[in-house]
Amino acid sequence: MQSIAFLILRLTFGLGFAVHGYQSLFVIEGGMEGLTGLVASRGWPAPEAWAYLAKITELVGGLLVALGFLTRTAALACAGTMGVAIYMVHLDHPFRDSAGGPGWELAGLYLAAFLAILFTGAGKISIDRFRRDSPPLDDPAPLPPFSPGPAYEVSKPAATPTVHAGQPVQGSDAVWDGEE
Repeated sequence: MQSIAFLILRLTFGLGFAVHGYQSLFVIEGGMEGLTGLVASRGWPAPEAWAYLAKITELVGGLLVALGFLTRTAALACAGTMGVAIYMVHLDHPFRDSAGGPGWELAGLYLAAFLAILFTGAGKISIDRFRRDSPPLDDPAPLPPFSPGPAYEVSKPAATPTVHAGQPVQGSDAVWDGEE
């Protein structure tokens, strides 16, 4: 059942997020210009690049989360995008603005969902589950048994050899005659 729950969470929030990015990039006329103007009004350098980065992250990151491919990385990018959106746009508005403004309710839900996916992973019904480099989900590496380790004792420093002028010094693995 837990696998189905992860699948529902990933599909719902991943595809919903991807649709937001797709609409801004390809459907809504002036969508990118409006976001670029908003980013520019906040004083960010290269506002058009940041606007496109946000919307491409929504589209591609949302699809990756929905598919369960590179899920934690995609969820981190999506959560970061929502964190910035809440800070830049929605933080000054009520949770749900009854006047139709951009309340932060939806952005907060997306942020919470992507953080949950980031911390839990994709689940069993995902592409990540079948990747060779992913660890098994049900069989975490066992921790080694606790061992206090060997007992250590403090000893006196070794005696310093007496060096006489012109005589070589015998060490444990070599002889030094005073010359380089």
